[in-house]
Amino acid sequence: MKNNIPYYQHYSDADQHPKFKMLRVKYGWAGEGKFWALNNRIALAENCLLDLSKKFNIASIADDLNFNVEDFEQFIEYLITDCELIQRKNGFITSDIIQDNYEKVAEKRKKNALSYKKRHSDNFRNIQTAESEIQTAEFIQSKVKKSKEKKSILNIDLLKQVVDYLNTKLSSKYKYQSKKTQDLINARFKEGFTFEDFKYVIDIKYKEWSSDPKQYMYLRPETLFSNKFEGYRNQKEKAEAKKINWLEDYAIEEDKNDK
Repeated sequence: MKNNIPYYQHYSDADQHPKFKMLRVKYGWAGEGKFWALNNRIALAENCLLDLSKKFNIASIADDLNFNVEDFEQFIEYLITDCELIQRKNGFITSDIIQDNYEKVAEKRKKNALSYKKRHSDNFRNIQTAESEIQTAEFIQSKVKKSKEKKSILNIDLLKQVVDYLNTKLSSKYKYQSKKTQDLINARFKEGFTFEDFKYVIDIKYKEWSSDPKQYMYLRPETLFSNKFEGYRNQKEKAEAKKINWLEDYAIEEDKNDK
């Protein structure tokens, strides 16, 4: 933050003040002009305090104001004691006009700096929050993507296993890449059926239809894996079905004899 002022304000009727009239009594209007030139240098100095503790500084400013060193020191003394337009402390000089402006500007700069710091801090937090949200979203998307990829790979593996088993059983050449076949098999997977269920359906329908030329044509994905799949999966083999029926008949006969 700057600690001087590049410009300053003063009242337009300042020259009518008794202090300035006192200045003009001895130095005229040229003296007042030199006073303002001196104020310009004070305004640009560190903390608006012009260092006159060093002789080379005095000589430099005296030369700028068209004074010799002795006359310049007399001019400064006159401004301090008689005109009361300049104050001196510990080798530094300043003026009320410059200090009033500097205090106002410094206060404004302080408020602006605090406001900027707050905005910057808020923006930084917002950026951090946004970045964190983006990273979280990207992480979730990555997890979802990986999960989908894993699921996709898993389904492809199962699809391939089912179709390969069917081809082995039928000596056929069905493609697991076929969209219709994939849709049918995936639909059954979503219903909770496993590869073992597919094997069972393929096996049981093969035993039932393979020896019948009219039925053999139905040993295909669109028939085996259709919405009748659950019924096929719960179908018992004929021999087993006969055994169950025999046991049921036996149980009924035994019950009659008991009575």
